[in-house]
Amino acid sequence: MDELLSFFKEVLPEESFVPSSFCEAKKFLHDLGLGYTKIDACQNDCILYWRDYANDQLCPKCGPKSLGNDTDVYLQPMIEELKEFWNRVEIYDAHLKSNFLMRAALMLTINDYPTYGDLSGWSTKGKLACPC
Repeated sequence: MDELLSFFKEVLPEESFVPSSFCEAKKFLHDLGLGYTKIDACQNDCILYWRDYANDQLCPKCGPKSLGNDTDVYLQPMIEELKEFWNRVEIYDAHLKSNFLMRAALMLTINDYPTYGDLSGWSTKGKLACPC
């Protein structure tokens, strides 16, 4: 990450703010009130060790021979945040110096064809492949 930040410092104009290190970037985000939560996942992509599964040590959904490919599992935290934003979140407008209620929605995703099948549940392989 430090190397990527160093690259950005080189290619962006001098007046651009680019943290010098990953540690500095994390501190900057923390000072803004933004952060992150580390969430582990099953090695077979079945579940996130999050919410109901936060204290689990082993996945309750798959066996050792399972070859999961559930990309949508990784979207669960984002979906929860979008639900919160859809119900309105109070935001401060620094320009107007006032608060307002904001809603947000995810209108589309861009992904490759196999992932399209994984996310939508439509068949994208074989004789019955007919996604809309």
